[in-house]
Amino acid sequence: PYLAEAAGTKEIFYNVFEGLLRLEPDGSFSPLLATDYSMADDGLSYQFEIRDGVLFHNGEEMTPDDVVYSLKRGAGLIDDTVYIPQFAVIDDVTADGQTATVKLKRRDMDLLGFFTNAILPADYADQSSEPIGTGPFVFDEYIPQQRVTLEAFDDYWQEGVPHLNSVEFRILPSADAAFVDLEAG
Repeated sequence: PYLAEAAGTKEIFYNVFEGLLRLEPDGSFSPLLATDYSMADDGLSYQFEIRDGVLFHNGEEMTPDDVVYSLKRGAGLIDDTVYIPQFAVIDDVTADGQTATVKLKRRDMDLLGFFTNAILPADYADQSSEPIGTGPFVFDEYIPQQRVTLEAFDDYWQEGVPHLNSVEFRILPSADAAFVDLEAG
């Protein structure tokens, strides 16, 4: 999910992957995979209390170690490849119990918004072909230039969500093609 560039792709991924925080309609941030968060007075670190009982789509429980892995991977602290350029300011990420601490090289007041990026399972190598997240929908199928289908995640941590059994995102070459498909039913 860190390599997604197109807005449409990111919209699909928001159904499969979740971050520590979520952006609210009023522009504020609220905890999602975190239950609480704070920034140090000096602006050089963040602390996130990690939610218990969240499962990845493969049935494994999300842990603070997955959070550490995801943030370090995005910052390039694992393989020297920075996947999320805004995370380049991250100096280190550690976990103690259910608390993940992000230490920064310098203050960056814009960084908070990027904690909406996906938390991934630490030892899972097939994200590019079989994506696994914690979101309300599980990746089902991708047919290039045609569609992406997602199925409801039965073990999703938020009660009563999702409200649909499945979703299909159609990939169309133009607005005209979308209109023709809509007219055809």
